[in-house]
Amino acid sequence: MCDKTFSKMFNYEPTVDLTGKVAIVTGGSSGIGRITCLKLAALNCHIILAGRNPEKSNAVIENIIETTGNKNVEFLELHLDRLQSCKEAAQQFIAKKLPLHILINNAGYAGPAGMTDDGFQYTFQTNHLGHFLFTQLLLPCLKASAPSRIINVSSESSLRGRLYDFNKLRDPNWTIIGINDYEDSKLANVMYAKKLSELLDGTGVTTYSLHPGLDHNVFNAIRSSCNRYLETYSLANSVNHENVYDY
Repeated sequence: MCDKTFSKMFNYEPTVDLTGKVAIVTGGSSGIGRITCLKLAALNCHIILAGRNPEKSNAVIENIIETTGNKNVEFLELHLDRLQSCKEAAQQFIAKKLPLHILINNAGYAGPAGMTDDGFQYTFQTNHLGHFLFTQLLLPCLKASAPSRIINVSSESSLRGRLYDFNKLRDPNWTIIGINDYEDSKLANVMYAKKLSELLDGTGVTTYSLHPGLDHNVFNAIRSSCNRYLETYSLANSVNHENVYDY
C-alpha cells in the first residue's frame, strides 16, 4: 500500500470544539508532541507546551499560533530528568489557577544509558518517574476540572518490558545501550495508567495509555546508540543526552 493511500485511510480530523479546555502536552516541541499541540490548538484548546528547551519550544509555539490563529499557547519549562524541576513545573501551572482537562504525558527519551542526578537510570526517569511525579502533583487540578483525562504515550516496546528488579534502576552498570530501560519505562507507563484508572474510578478523571506508532527519530536514535556502543564499548560515563531523541 502506497504512503498516500495509507495516510488518507488513517488521517483522522476531529471536529470537536475545545474552546475553554486546557491541555498540557509534555515534549510538545518535536515529533508526535508537536503535532498533538498543533491539532489541539486548531480545535481552540488552550495549550501548555511543557518542555526543557525554551528557545526550541517558543519557536514551535510561534508557528502553531501563526498556523491556527489560536493565541492560547504557552510554554512551561519541564526537565523530566530532574525531579525538582517536575515539582516546580507542577507548582507553576497550579499558580496559574487554570483548569486542567487534558494531560498528555508524551515526552520521551530513546538513546544511550546514563544516570540522572537523582540517582536513577536516565531513560526510566525521563520516560516514567518524571511523568509520574508531575502527574501526581496535578491530580487535584484534574479532579477539580472533571471530566478530564490523562494520556500516557507508551510504546509497543512495553510488551518486552521486565519490571522484576527495581534495584537495577539505580545501577549505573545495568545497561549501556539503553534499550532495556526504554522497554521497562514504556511498560511502567501502561501499568501506571491502569492503576490510576482504578484509583480514580468515580472521580471523572479517566486514564489511557497508547502506542502511537513508530517515530523515525526514535528508530534513528536507538540505531545510533547501538552503533556508538559497538564503536566505543563504553558510553555510560560519557553520554551526552542532548544529542539524541527526546523532548
